[in-house]
Amino acid sequence: MAKQFDQLYAALLLFLTVKGAADQPTPEETAANAAADTICSIDAYYEAISGELESWLTQLASATEALTAQQQLLALAAVKSTDAAKKRAYMALRQIVGTKIKENVAANARLAPAIVKAVEITNMRRAEQAVSAGALAKTVITGAQHAAAEAQATLLMQGGGASRRICTASTTAIPSYKLSCSKETEKIAAAAKISKALHSLKQIVTFSASTLATQTTAVVVETVGDTSGQSWAAGSGNKHCDKHTGSATTAAATTTGLGVASLTITTGATRKTLNIEETRSVPDDDNLKTNDGERQAITSDKELVNALYAAIKAKPATTKKLTSESLTELAATPIAISIYNYLTNPGPNYQQKRQQRRK
Repeated sequence: MAKQFDQLYAALLLFLTVKGAADQPTPEETAANAAADTICSIDAYYEAISGELESWLTQLASATEALTAQQQLLALAAVKSTDAAKKRAYMALRQIVGTKIKENVAANARLAPAIVKAVEITNMRRAEQAVSAGALAKTVITGAQHAAAEAQATLLMQGGGASRRICTASTTAIPSYKLSCSKETEKIAAAAKISKALHSLKQIVTFSASTLATQTTAVVVETVGDTSGQSWAAGSGNKHCDKHTGSATTAAATTTGLGVASLTITTGATRKTLNIEETRSVPDDDNLKTNDGERQAITSDKELVNALYAAIKAKPATTKKLTSESLTELAATPIAISIYNYLTNPGPNYQQKRQQRRK
């Protein structure tokens, strides 16, 4: 009894070890995830995922096309063959291939929607990241246009007064239309290898929707002197506001003034590694839940993970062309046996029809 228990324990331990190993990311996945740590490498990472998913759709179509072509060749061979045994074999194979085509078509209809959805969500997340972590990630503005006004400065003191002054700076931020990635060639290539590990993906890197940051603005103001007085106006070229030595309309060396030297706007999100199983099991981010009349502006992490999970489960295992290796397995299937029995012993009805045709 003790020996049987030891054997059972050893078997259980082996099972759990193998199962635990299966739950871990592959070396290819680990390396690709580590390389995807900037907007350039993460963009390449998602481009590779989308490309791999699209190749799965191509596999679905090409497998059926290959079988259809083979079915046509078998039909032609059955007609041309003068050997009765070979003719029966060609006919049997043609019917088997026909059955496989039907199975593939059914599989395509069942599996393709999940893969198409994953391609759509992956491309949406890639576009969102390119904007939030790329185009709008950081904008530094210099050379703001300034306007001066009198008797309106109330931030530090209540009430008006001729000695109160304000200086307004305005400008337009220009996004970054391109990503500078020339120094990350090796990292980009490494991140793109996630495509080779997609079929068994355990974790995915992303700029998480839950950590998306709104705009943060930093303003640098330079001041000099006492701004009281009637000669307060925008300085030369509207680059600052100053107190002129004469009238406000008289150009003079700036002795008193202030101006916005630079303004920096930053947005973006935090890089995050999502565990597929864990993310699927937790509730979605409350900020992304919509009510009646609302539309979701960005994809959620759970939406991304669920789409990829469904596509991986739907990865095509469709039948390709028959080969000498697959024929041995097919010979043992019920359909092959039934077709063979029918062709070798078709029964009285078949024999009667053949005789009638000969007459």
